[in-house]
Amino acid sequence: MDIVPLCDCDPFQGVPVVPDLGVLASKDPVAVDRACVDLVNASHGIPGSMAEAAGVLEPGVEKINAIAKMRWKATPGATHVTPDWRVMLKAAERVGLGTQRYKLVKVNFGFPPQKN
Repeated sequence: MDIVPLCDCDPFQGVPVVPDLGVLASKDPVAVDRACVDLVNASHGIPGSMAEAAGVLEPGVEKINAIAKMRWKATPGATHVTPDWRVMLKAAERVGLGTQRYKLVKVNFGFPPQKN
């Protein structure tokens, strides 16, 4: 899973902000979103990406909101509030779309594990 700083609907999404994190799946959309956020924030940022521009290359640093804030500041005429993943996931949980609780289970689908 490549996490890019711009919408995948844009013709150029930018350099991924963290290394490929694999594929996540769940019957619970809120849980899988929370797992994605946690994995992104726990990862090293990629030099030359917006993670570096936002100063959030270190693992454990909040990357998503920092990059979003930087993007909105650079958007001419932007009048909306910078999104915050915490607010969105809490709202999704509140309306019953799912829960932020999750357990990661690694599956290799019969392929030998990759050596790092």
